Order: sequence, then C-alpha cells, then structure tokens
Amino acid sequence: MLEAMAYGKAVVGTKIGGISELVTDQKNGLLVEPGDSVALSKAILTLLTTDKILQMQQQAKAFACEMTWPIIADRYLELFKRLSK
Repeated sequence: MLEAMAYGKAVVGTKIGGISELVTDQKNGLLVEPGDSVALSKAILTLLTTDKILQMQQQAKAFACEMTWPIIADRYLELFKRLSK
C-alpha cells in the first residue's frame, strides 16, 4: 500500500492491521470494514469518480514520502507498547 501511495495513488483498504495506520479515510484513500464486499466495490467506484481524487493522490504521495525508516520503526515501537499492555 505504501508503495502505491509513493507513486501518487490513492488507495482503498480495509480497517485492519497496519492498513488503518497508513490510510486516513477520505484524505489519502478510503477505508472499509473487512469482509464487506459491497462497501469495497462502492469505495473503488467512489475513488474512480470523485472530484477529490487529485487531492487524495497528492496527500497519499506526501504521506508516503514522509515515511522514513526511523519513523516506521517508531510506529512499530508504539504499536508493540500498546499491544503489550
């Protein structure tokens, strides 16, 4: 997902795991509930037809370019801290 965003692509993903850490709904992509194929298909169509696509693509690319290895490592550390509580 991060690679697609680095190429300036807004993405559609499910609200699970690391995906929801990368995608901010309506900002750099769209998020749907896992297992909801109807919502997934609607999100894909929305992404293909929205007037905000250029803005979302720019935000996706900007986000991906900010994700350096130190930042990614810090996010993993925070995740591990939350999970260990």
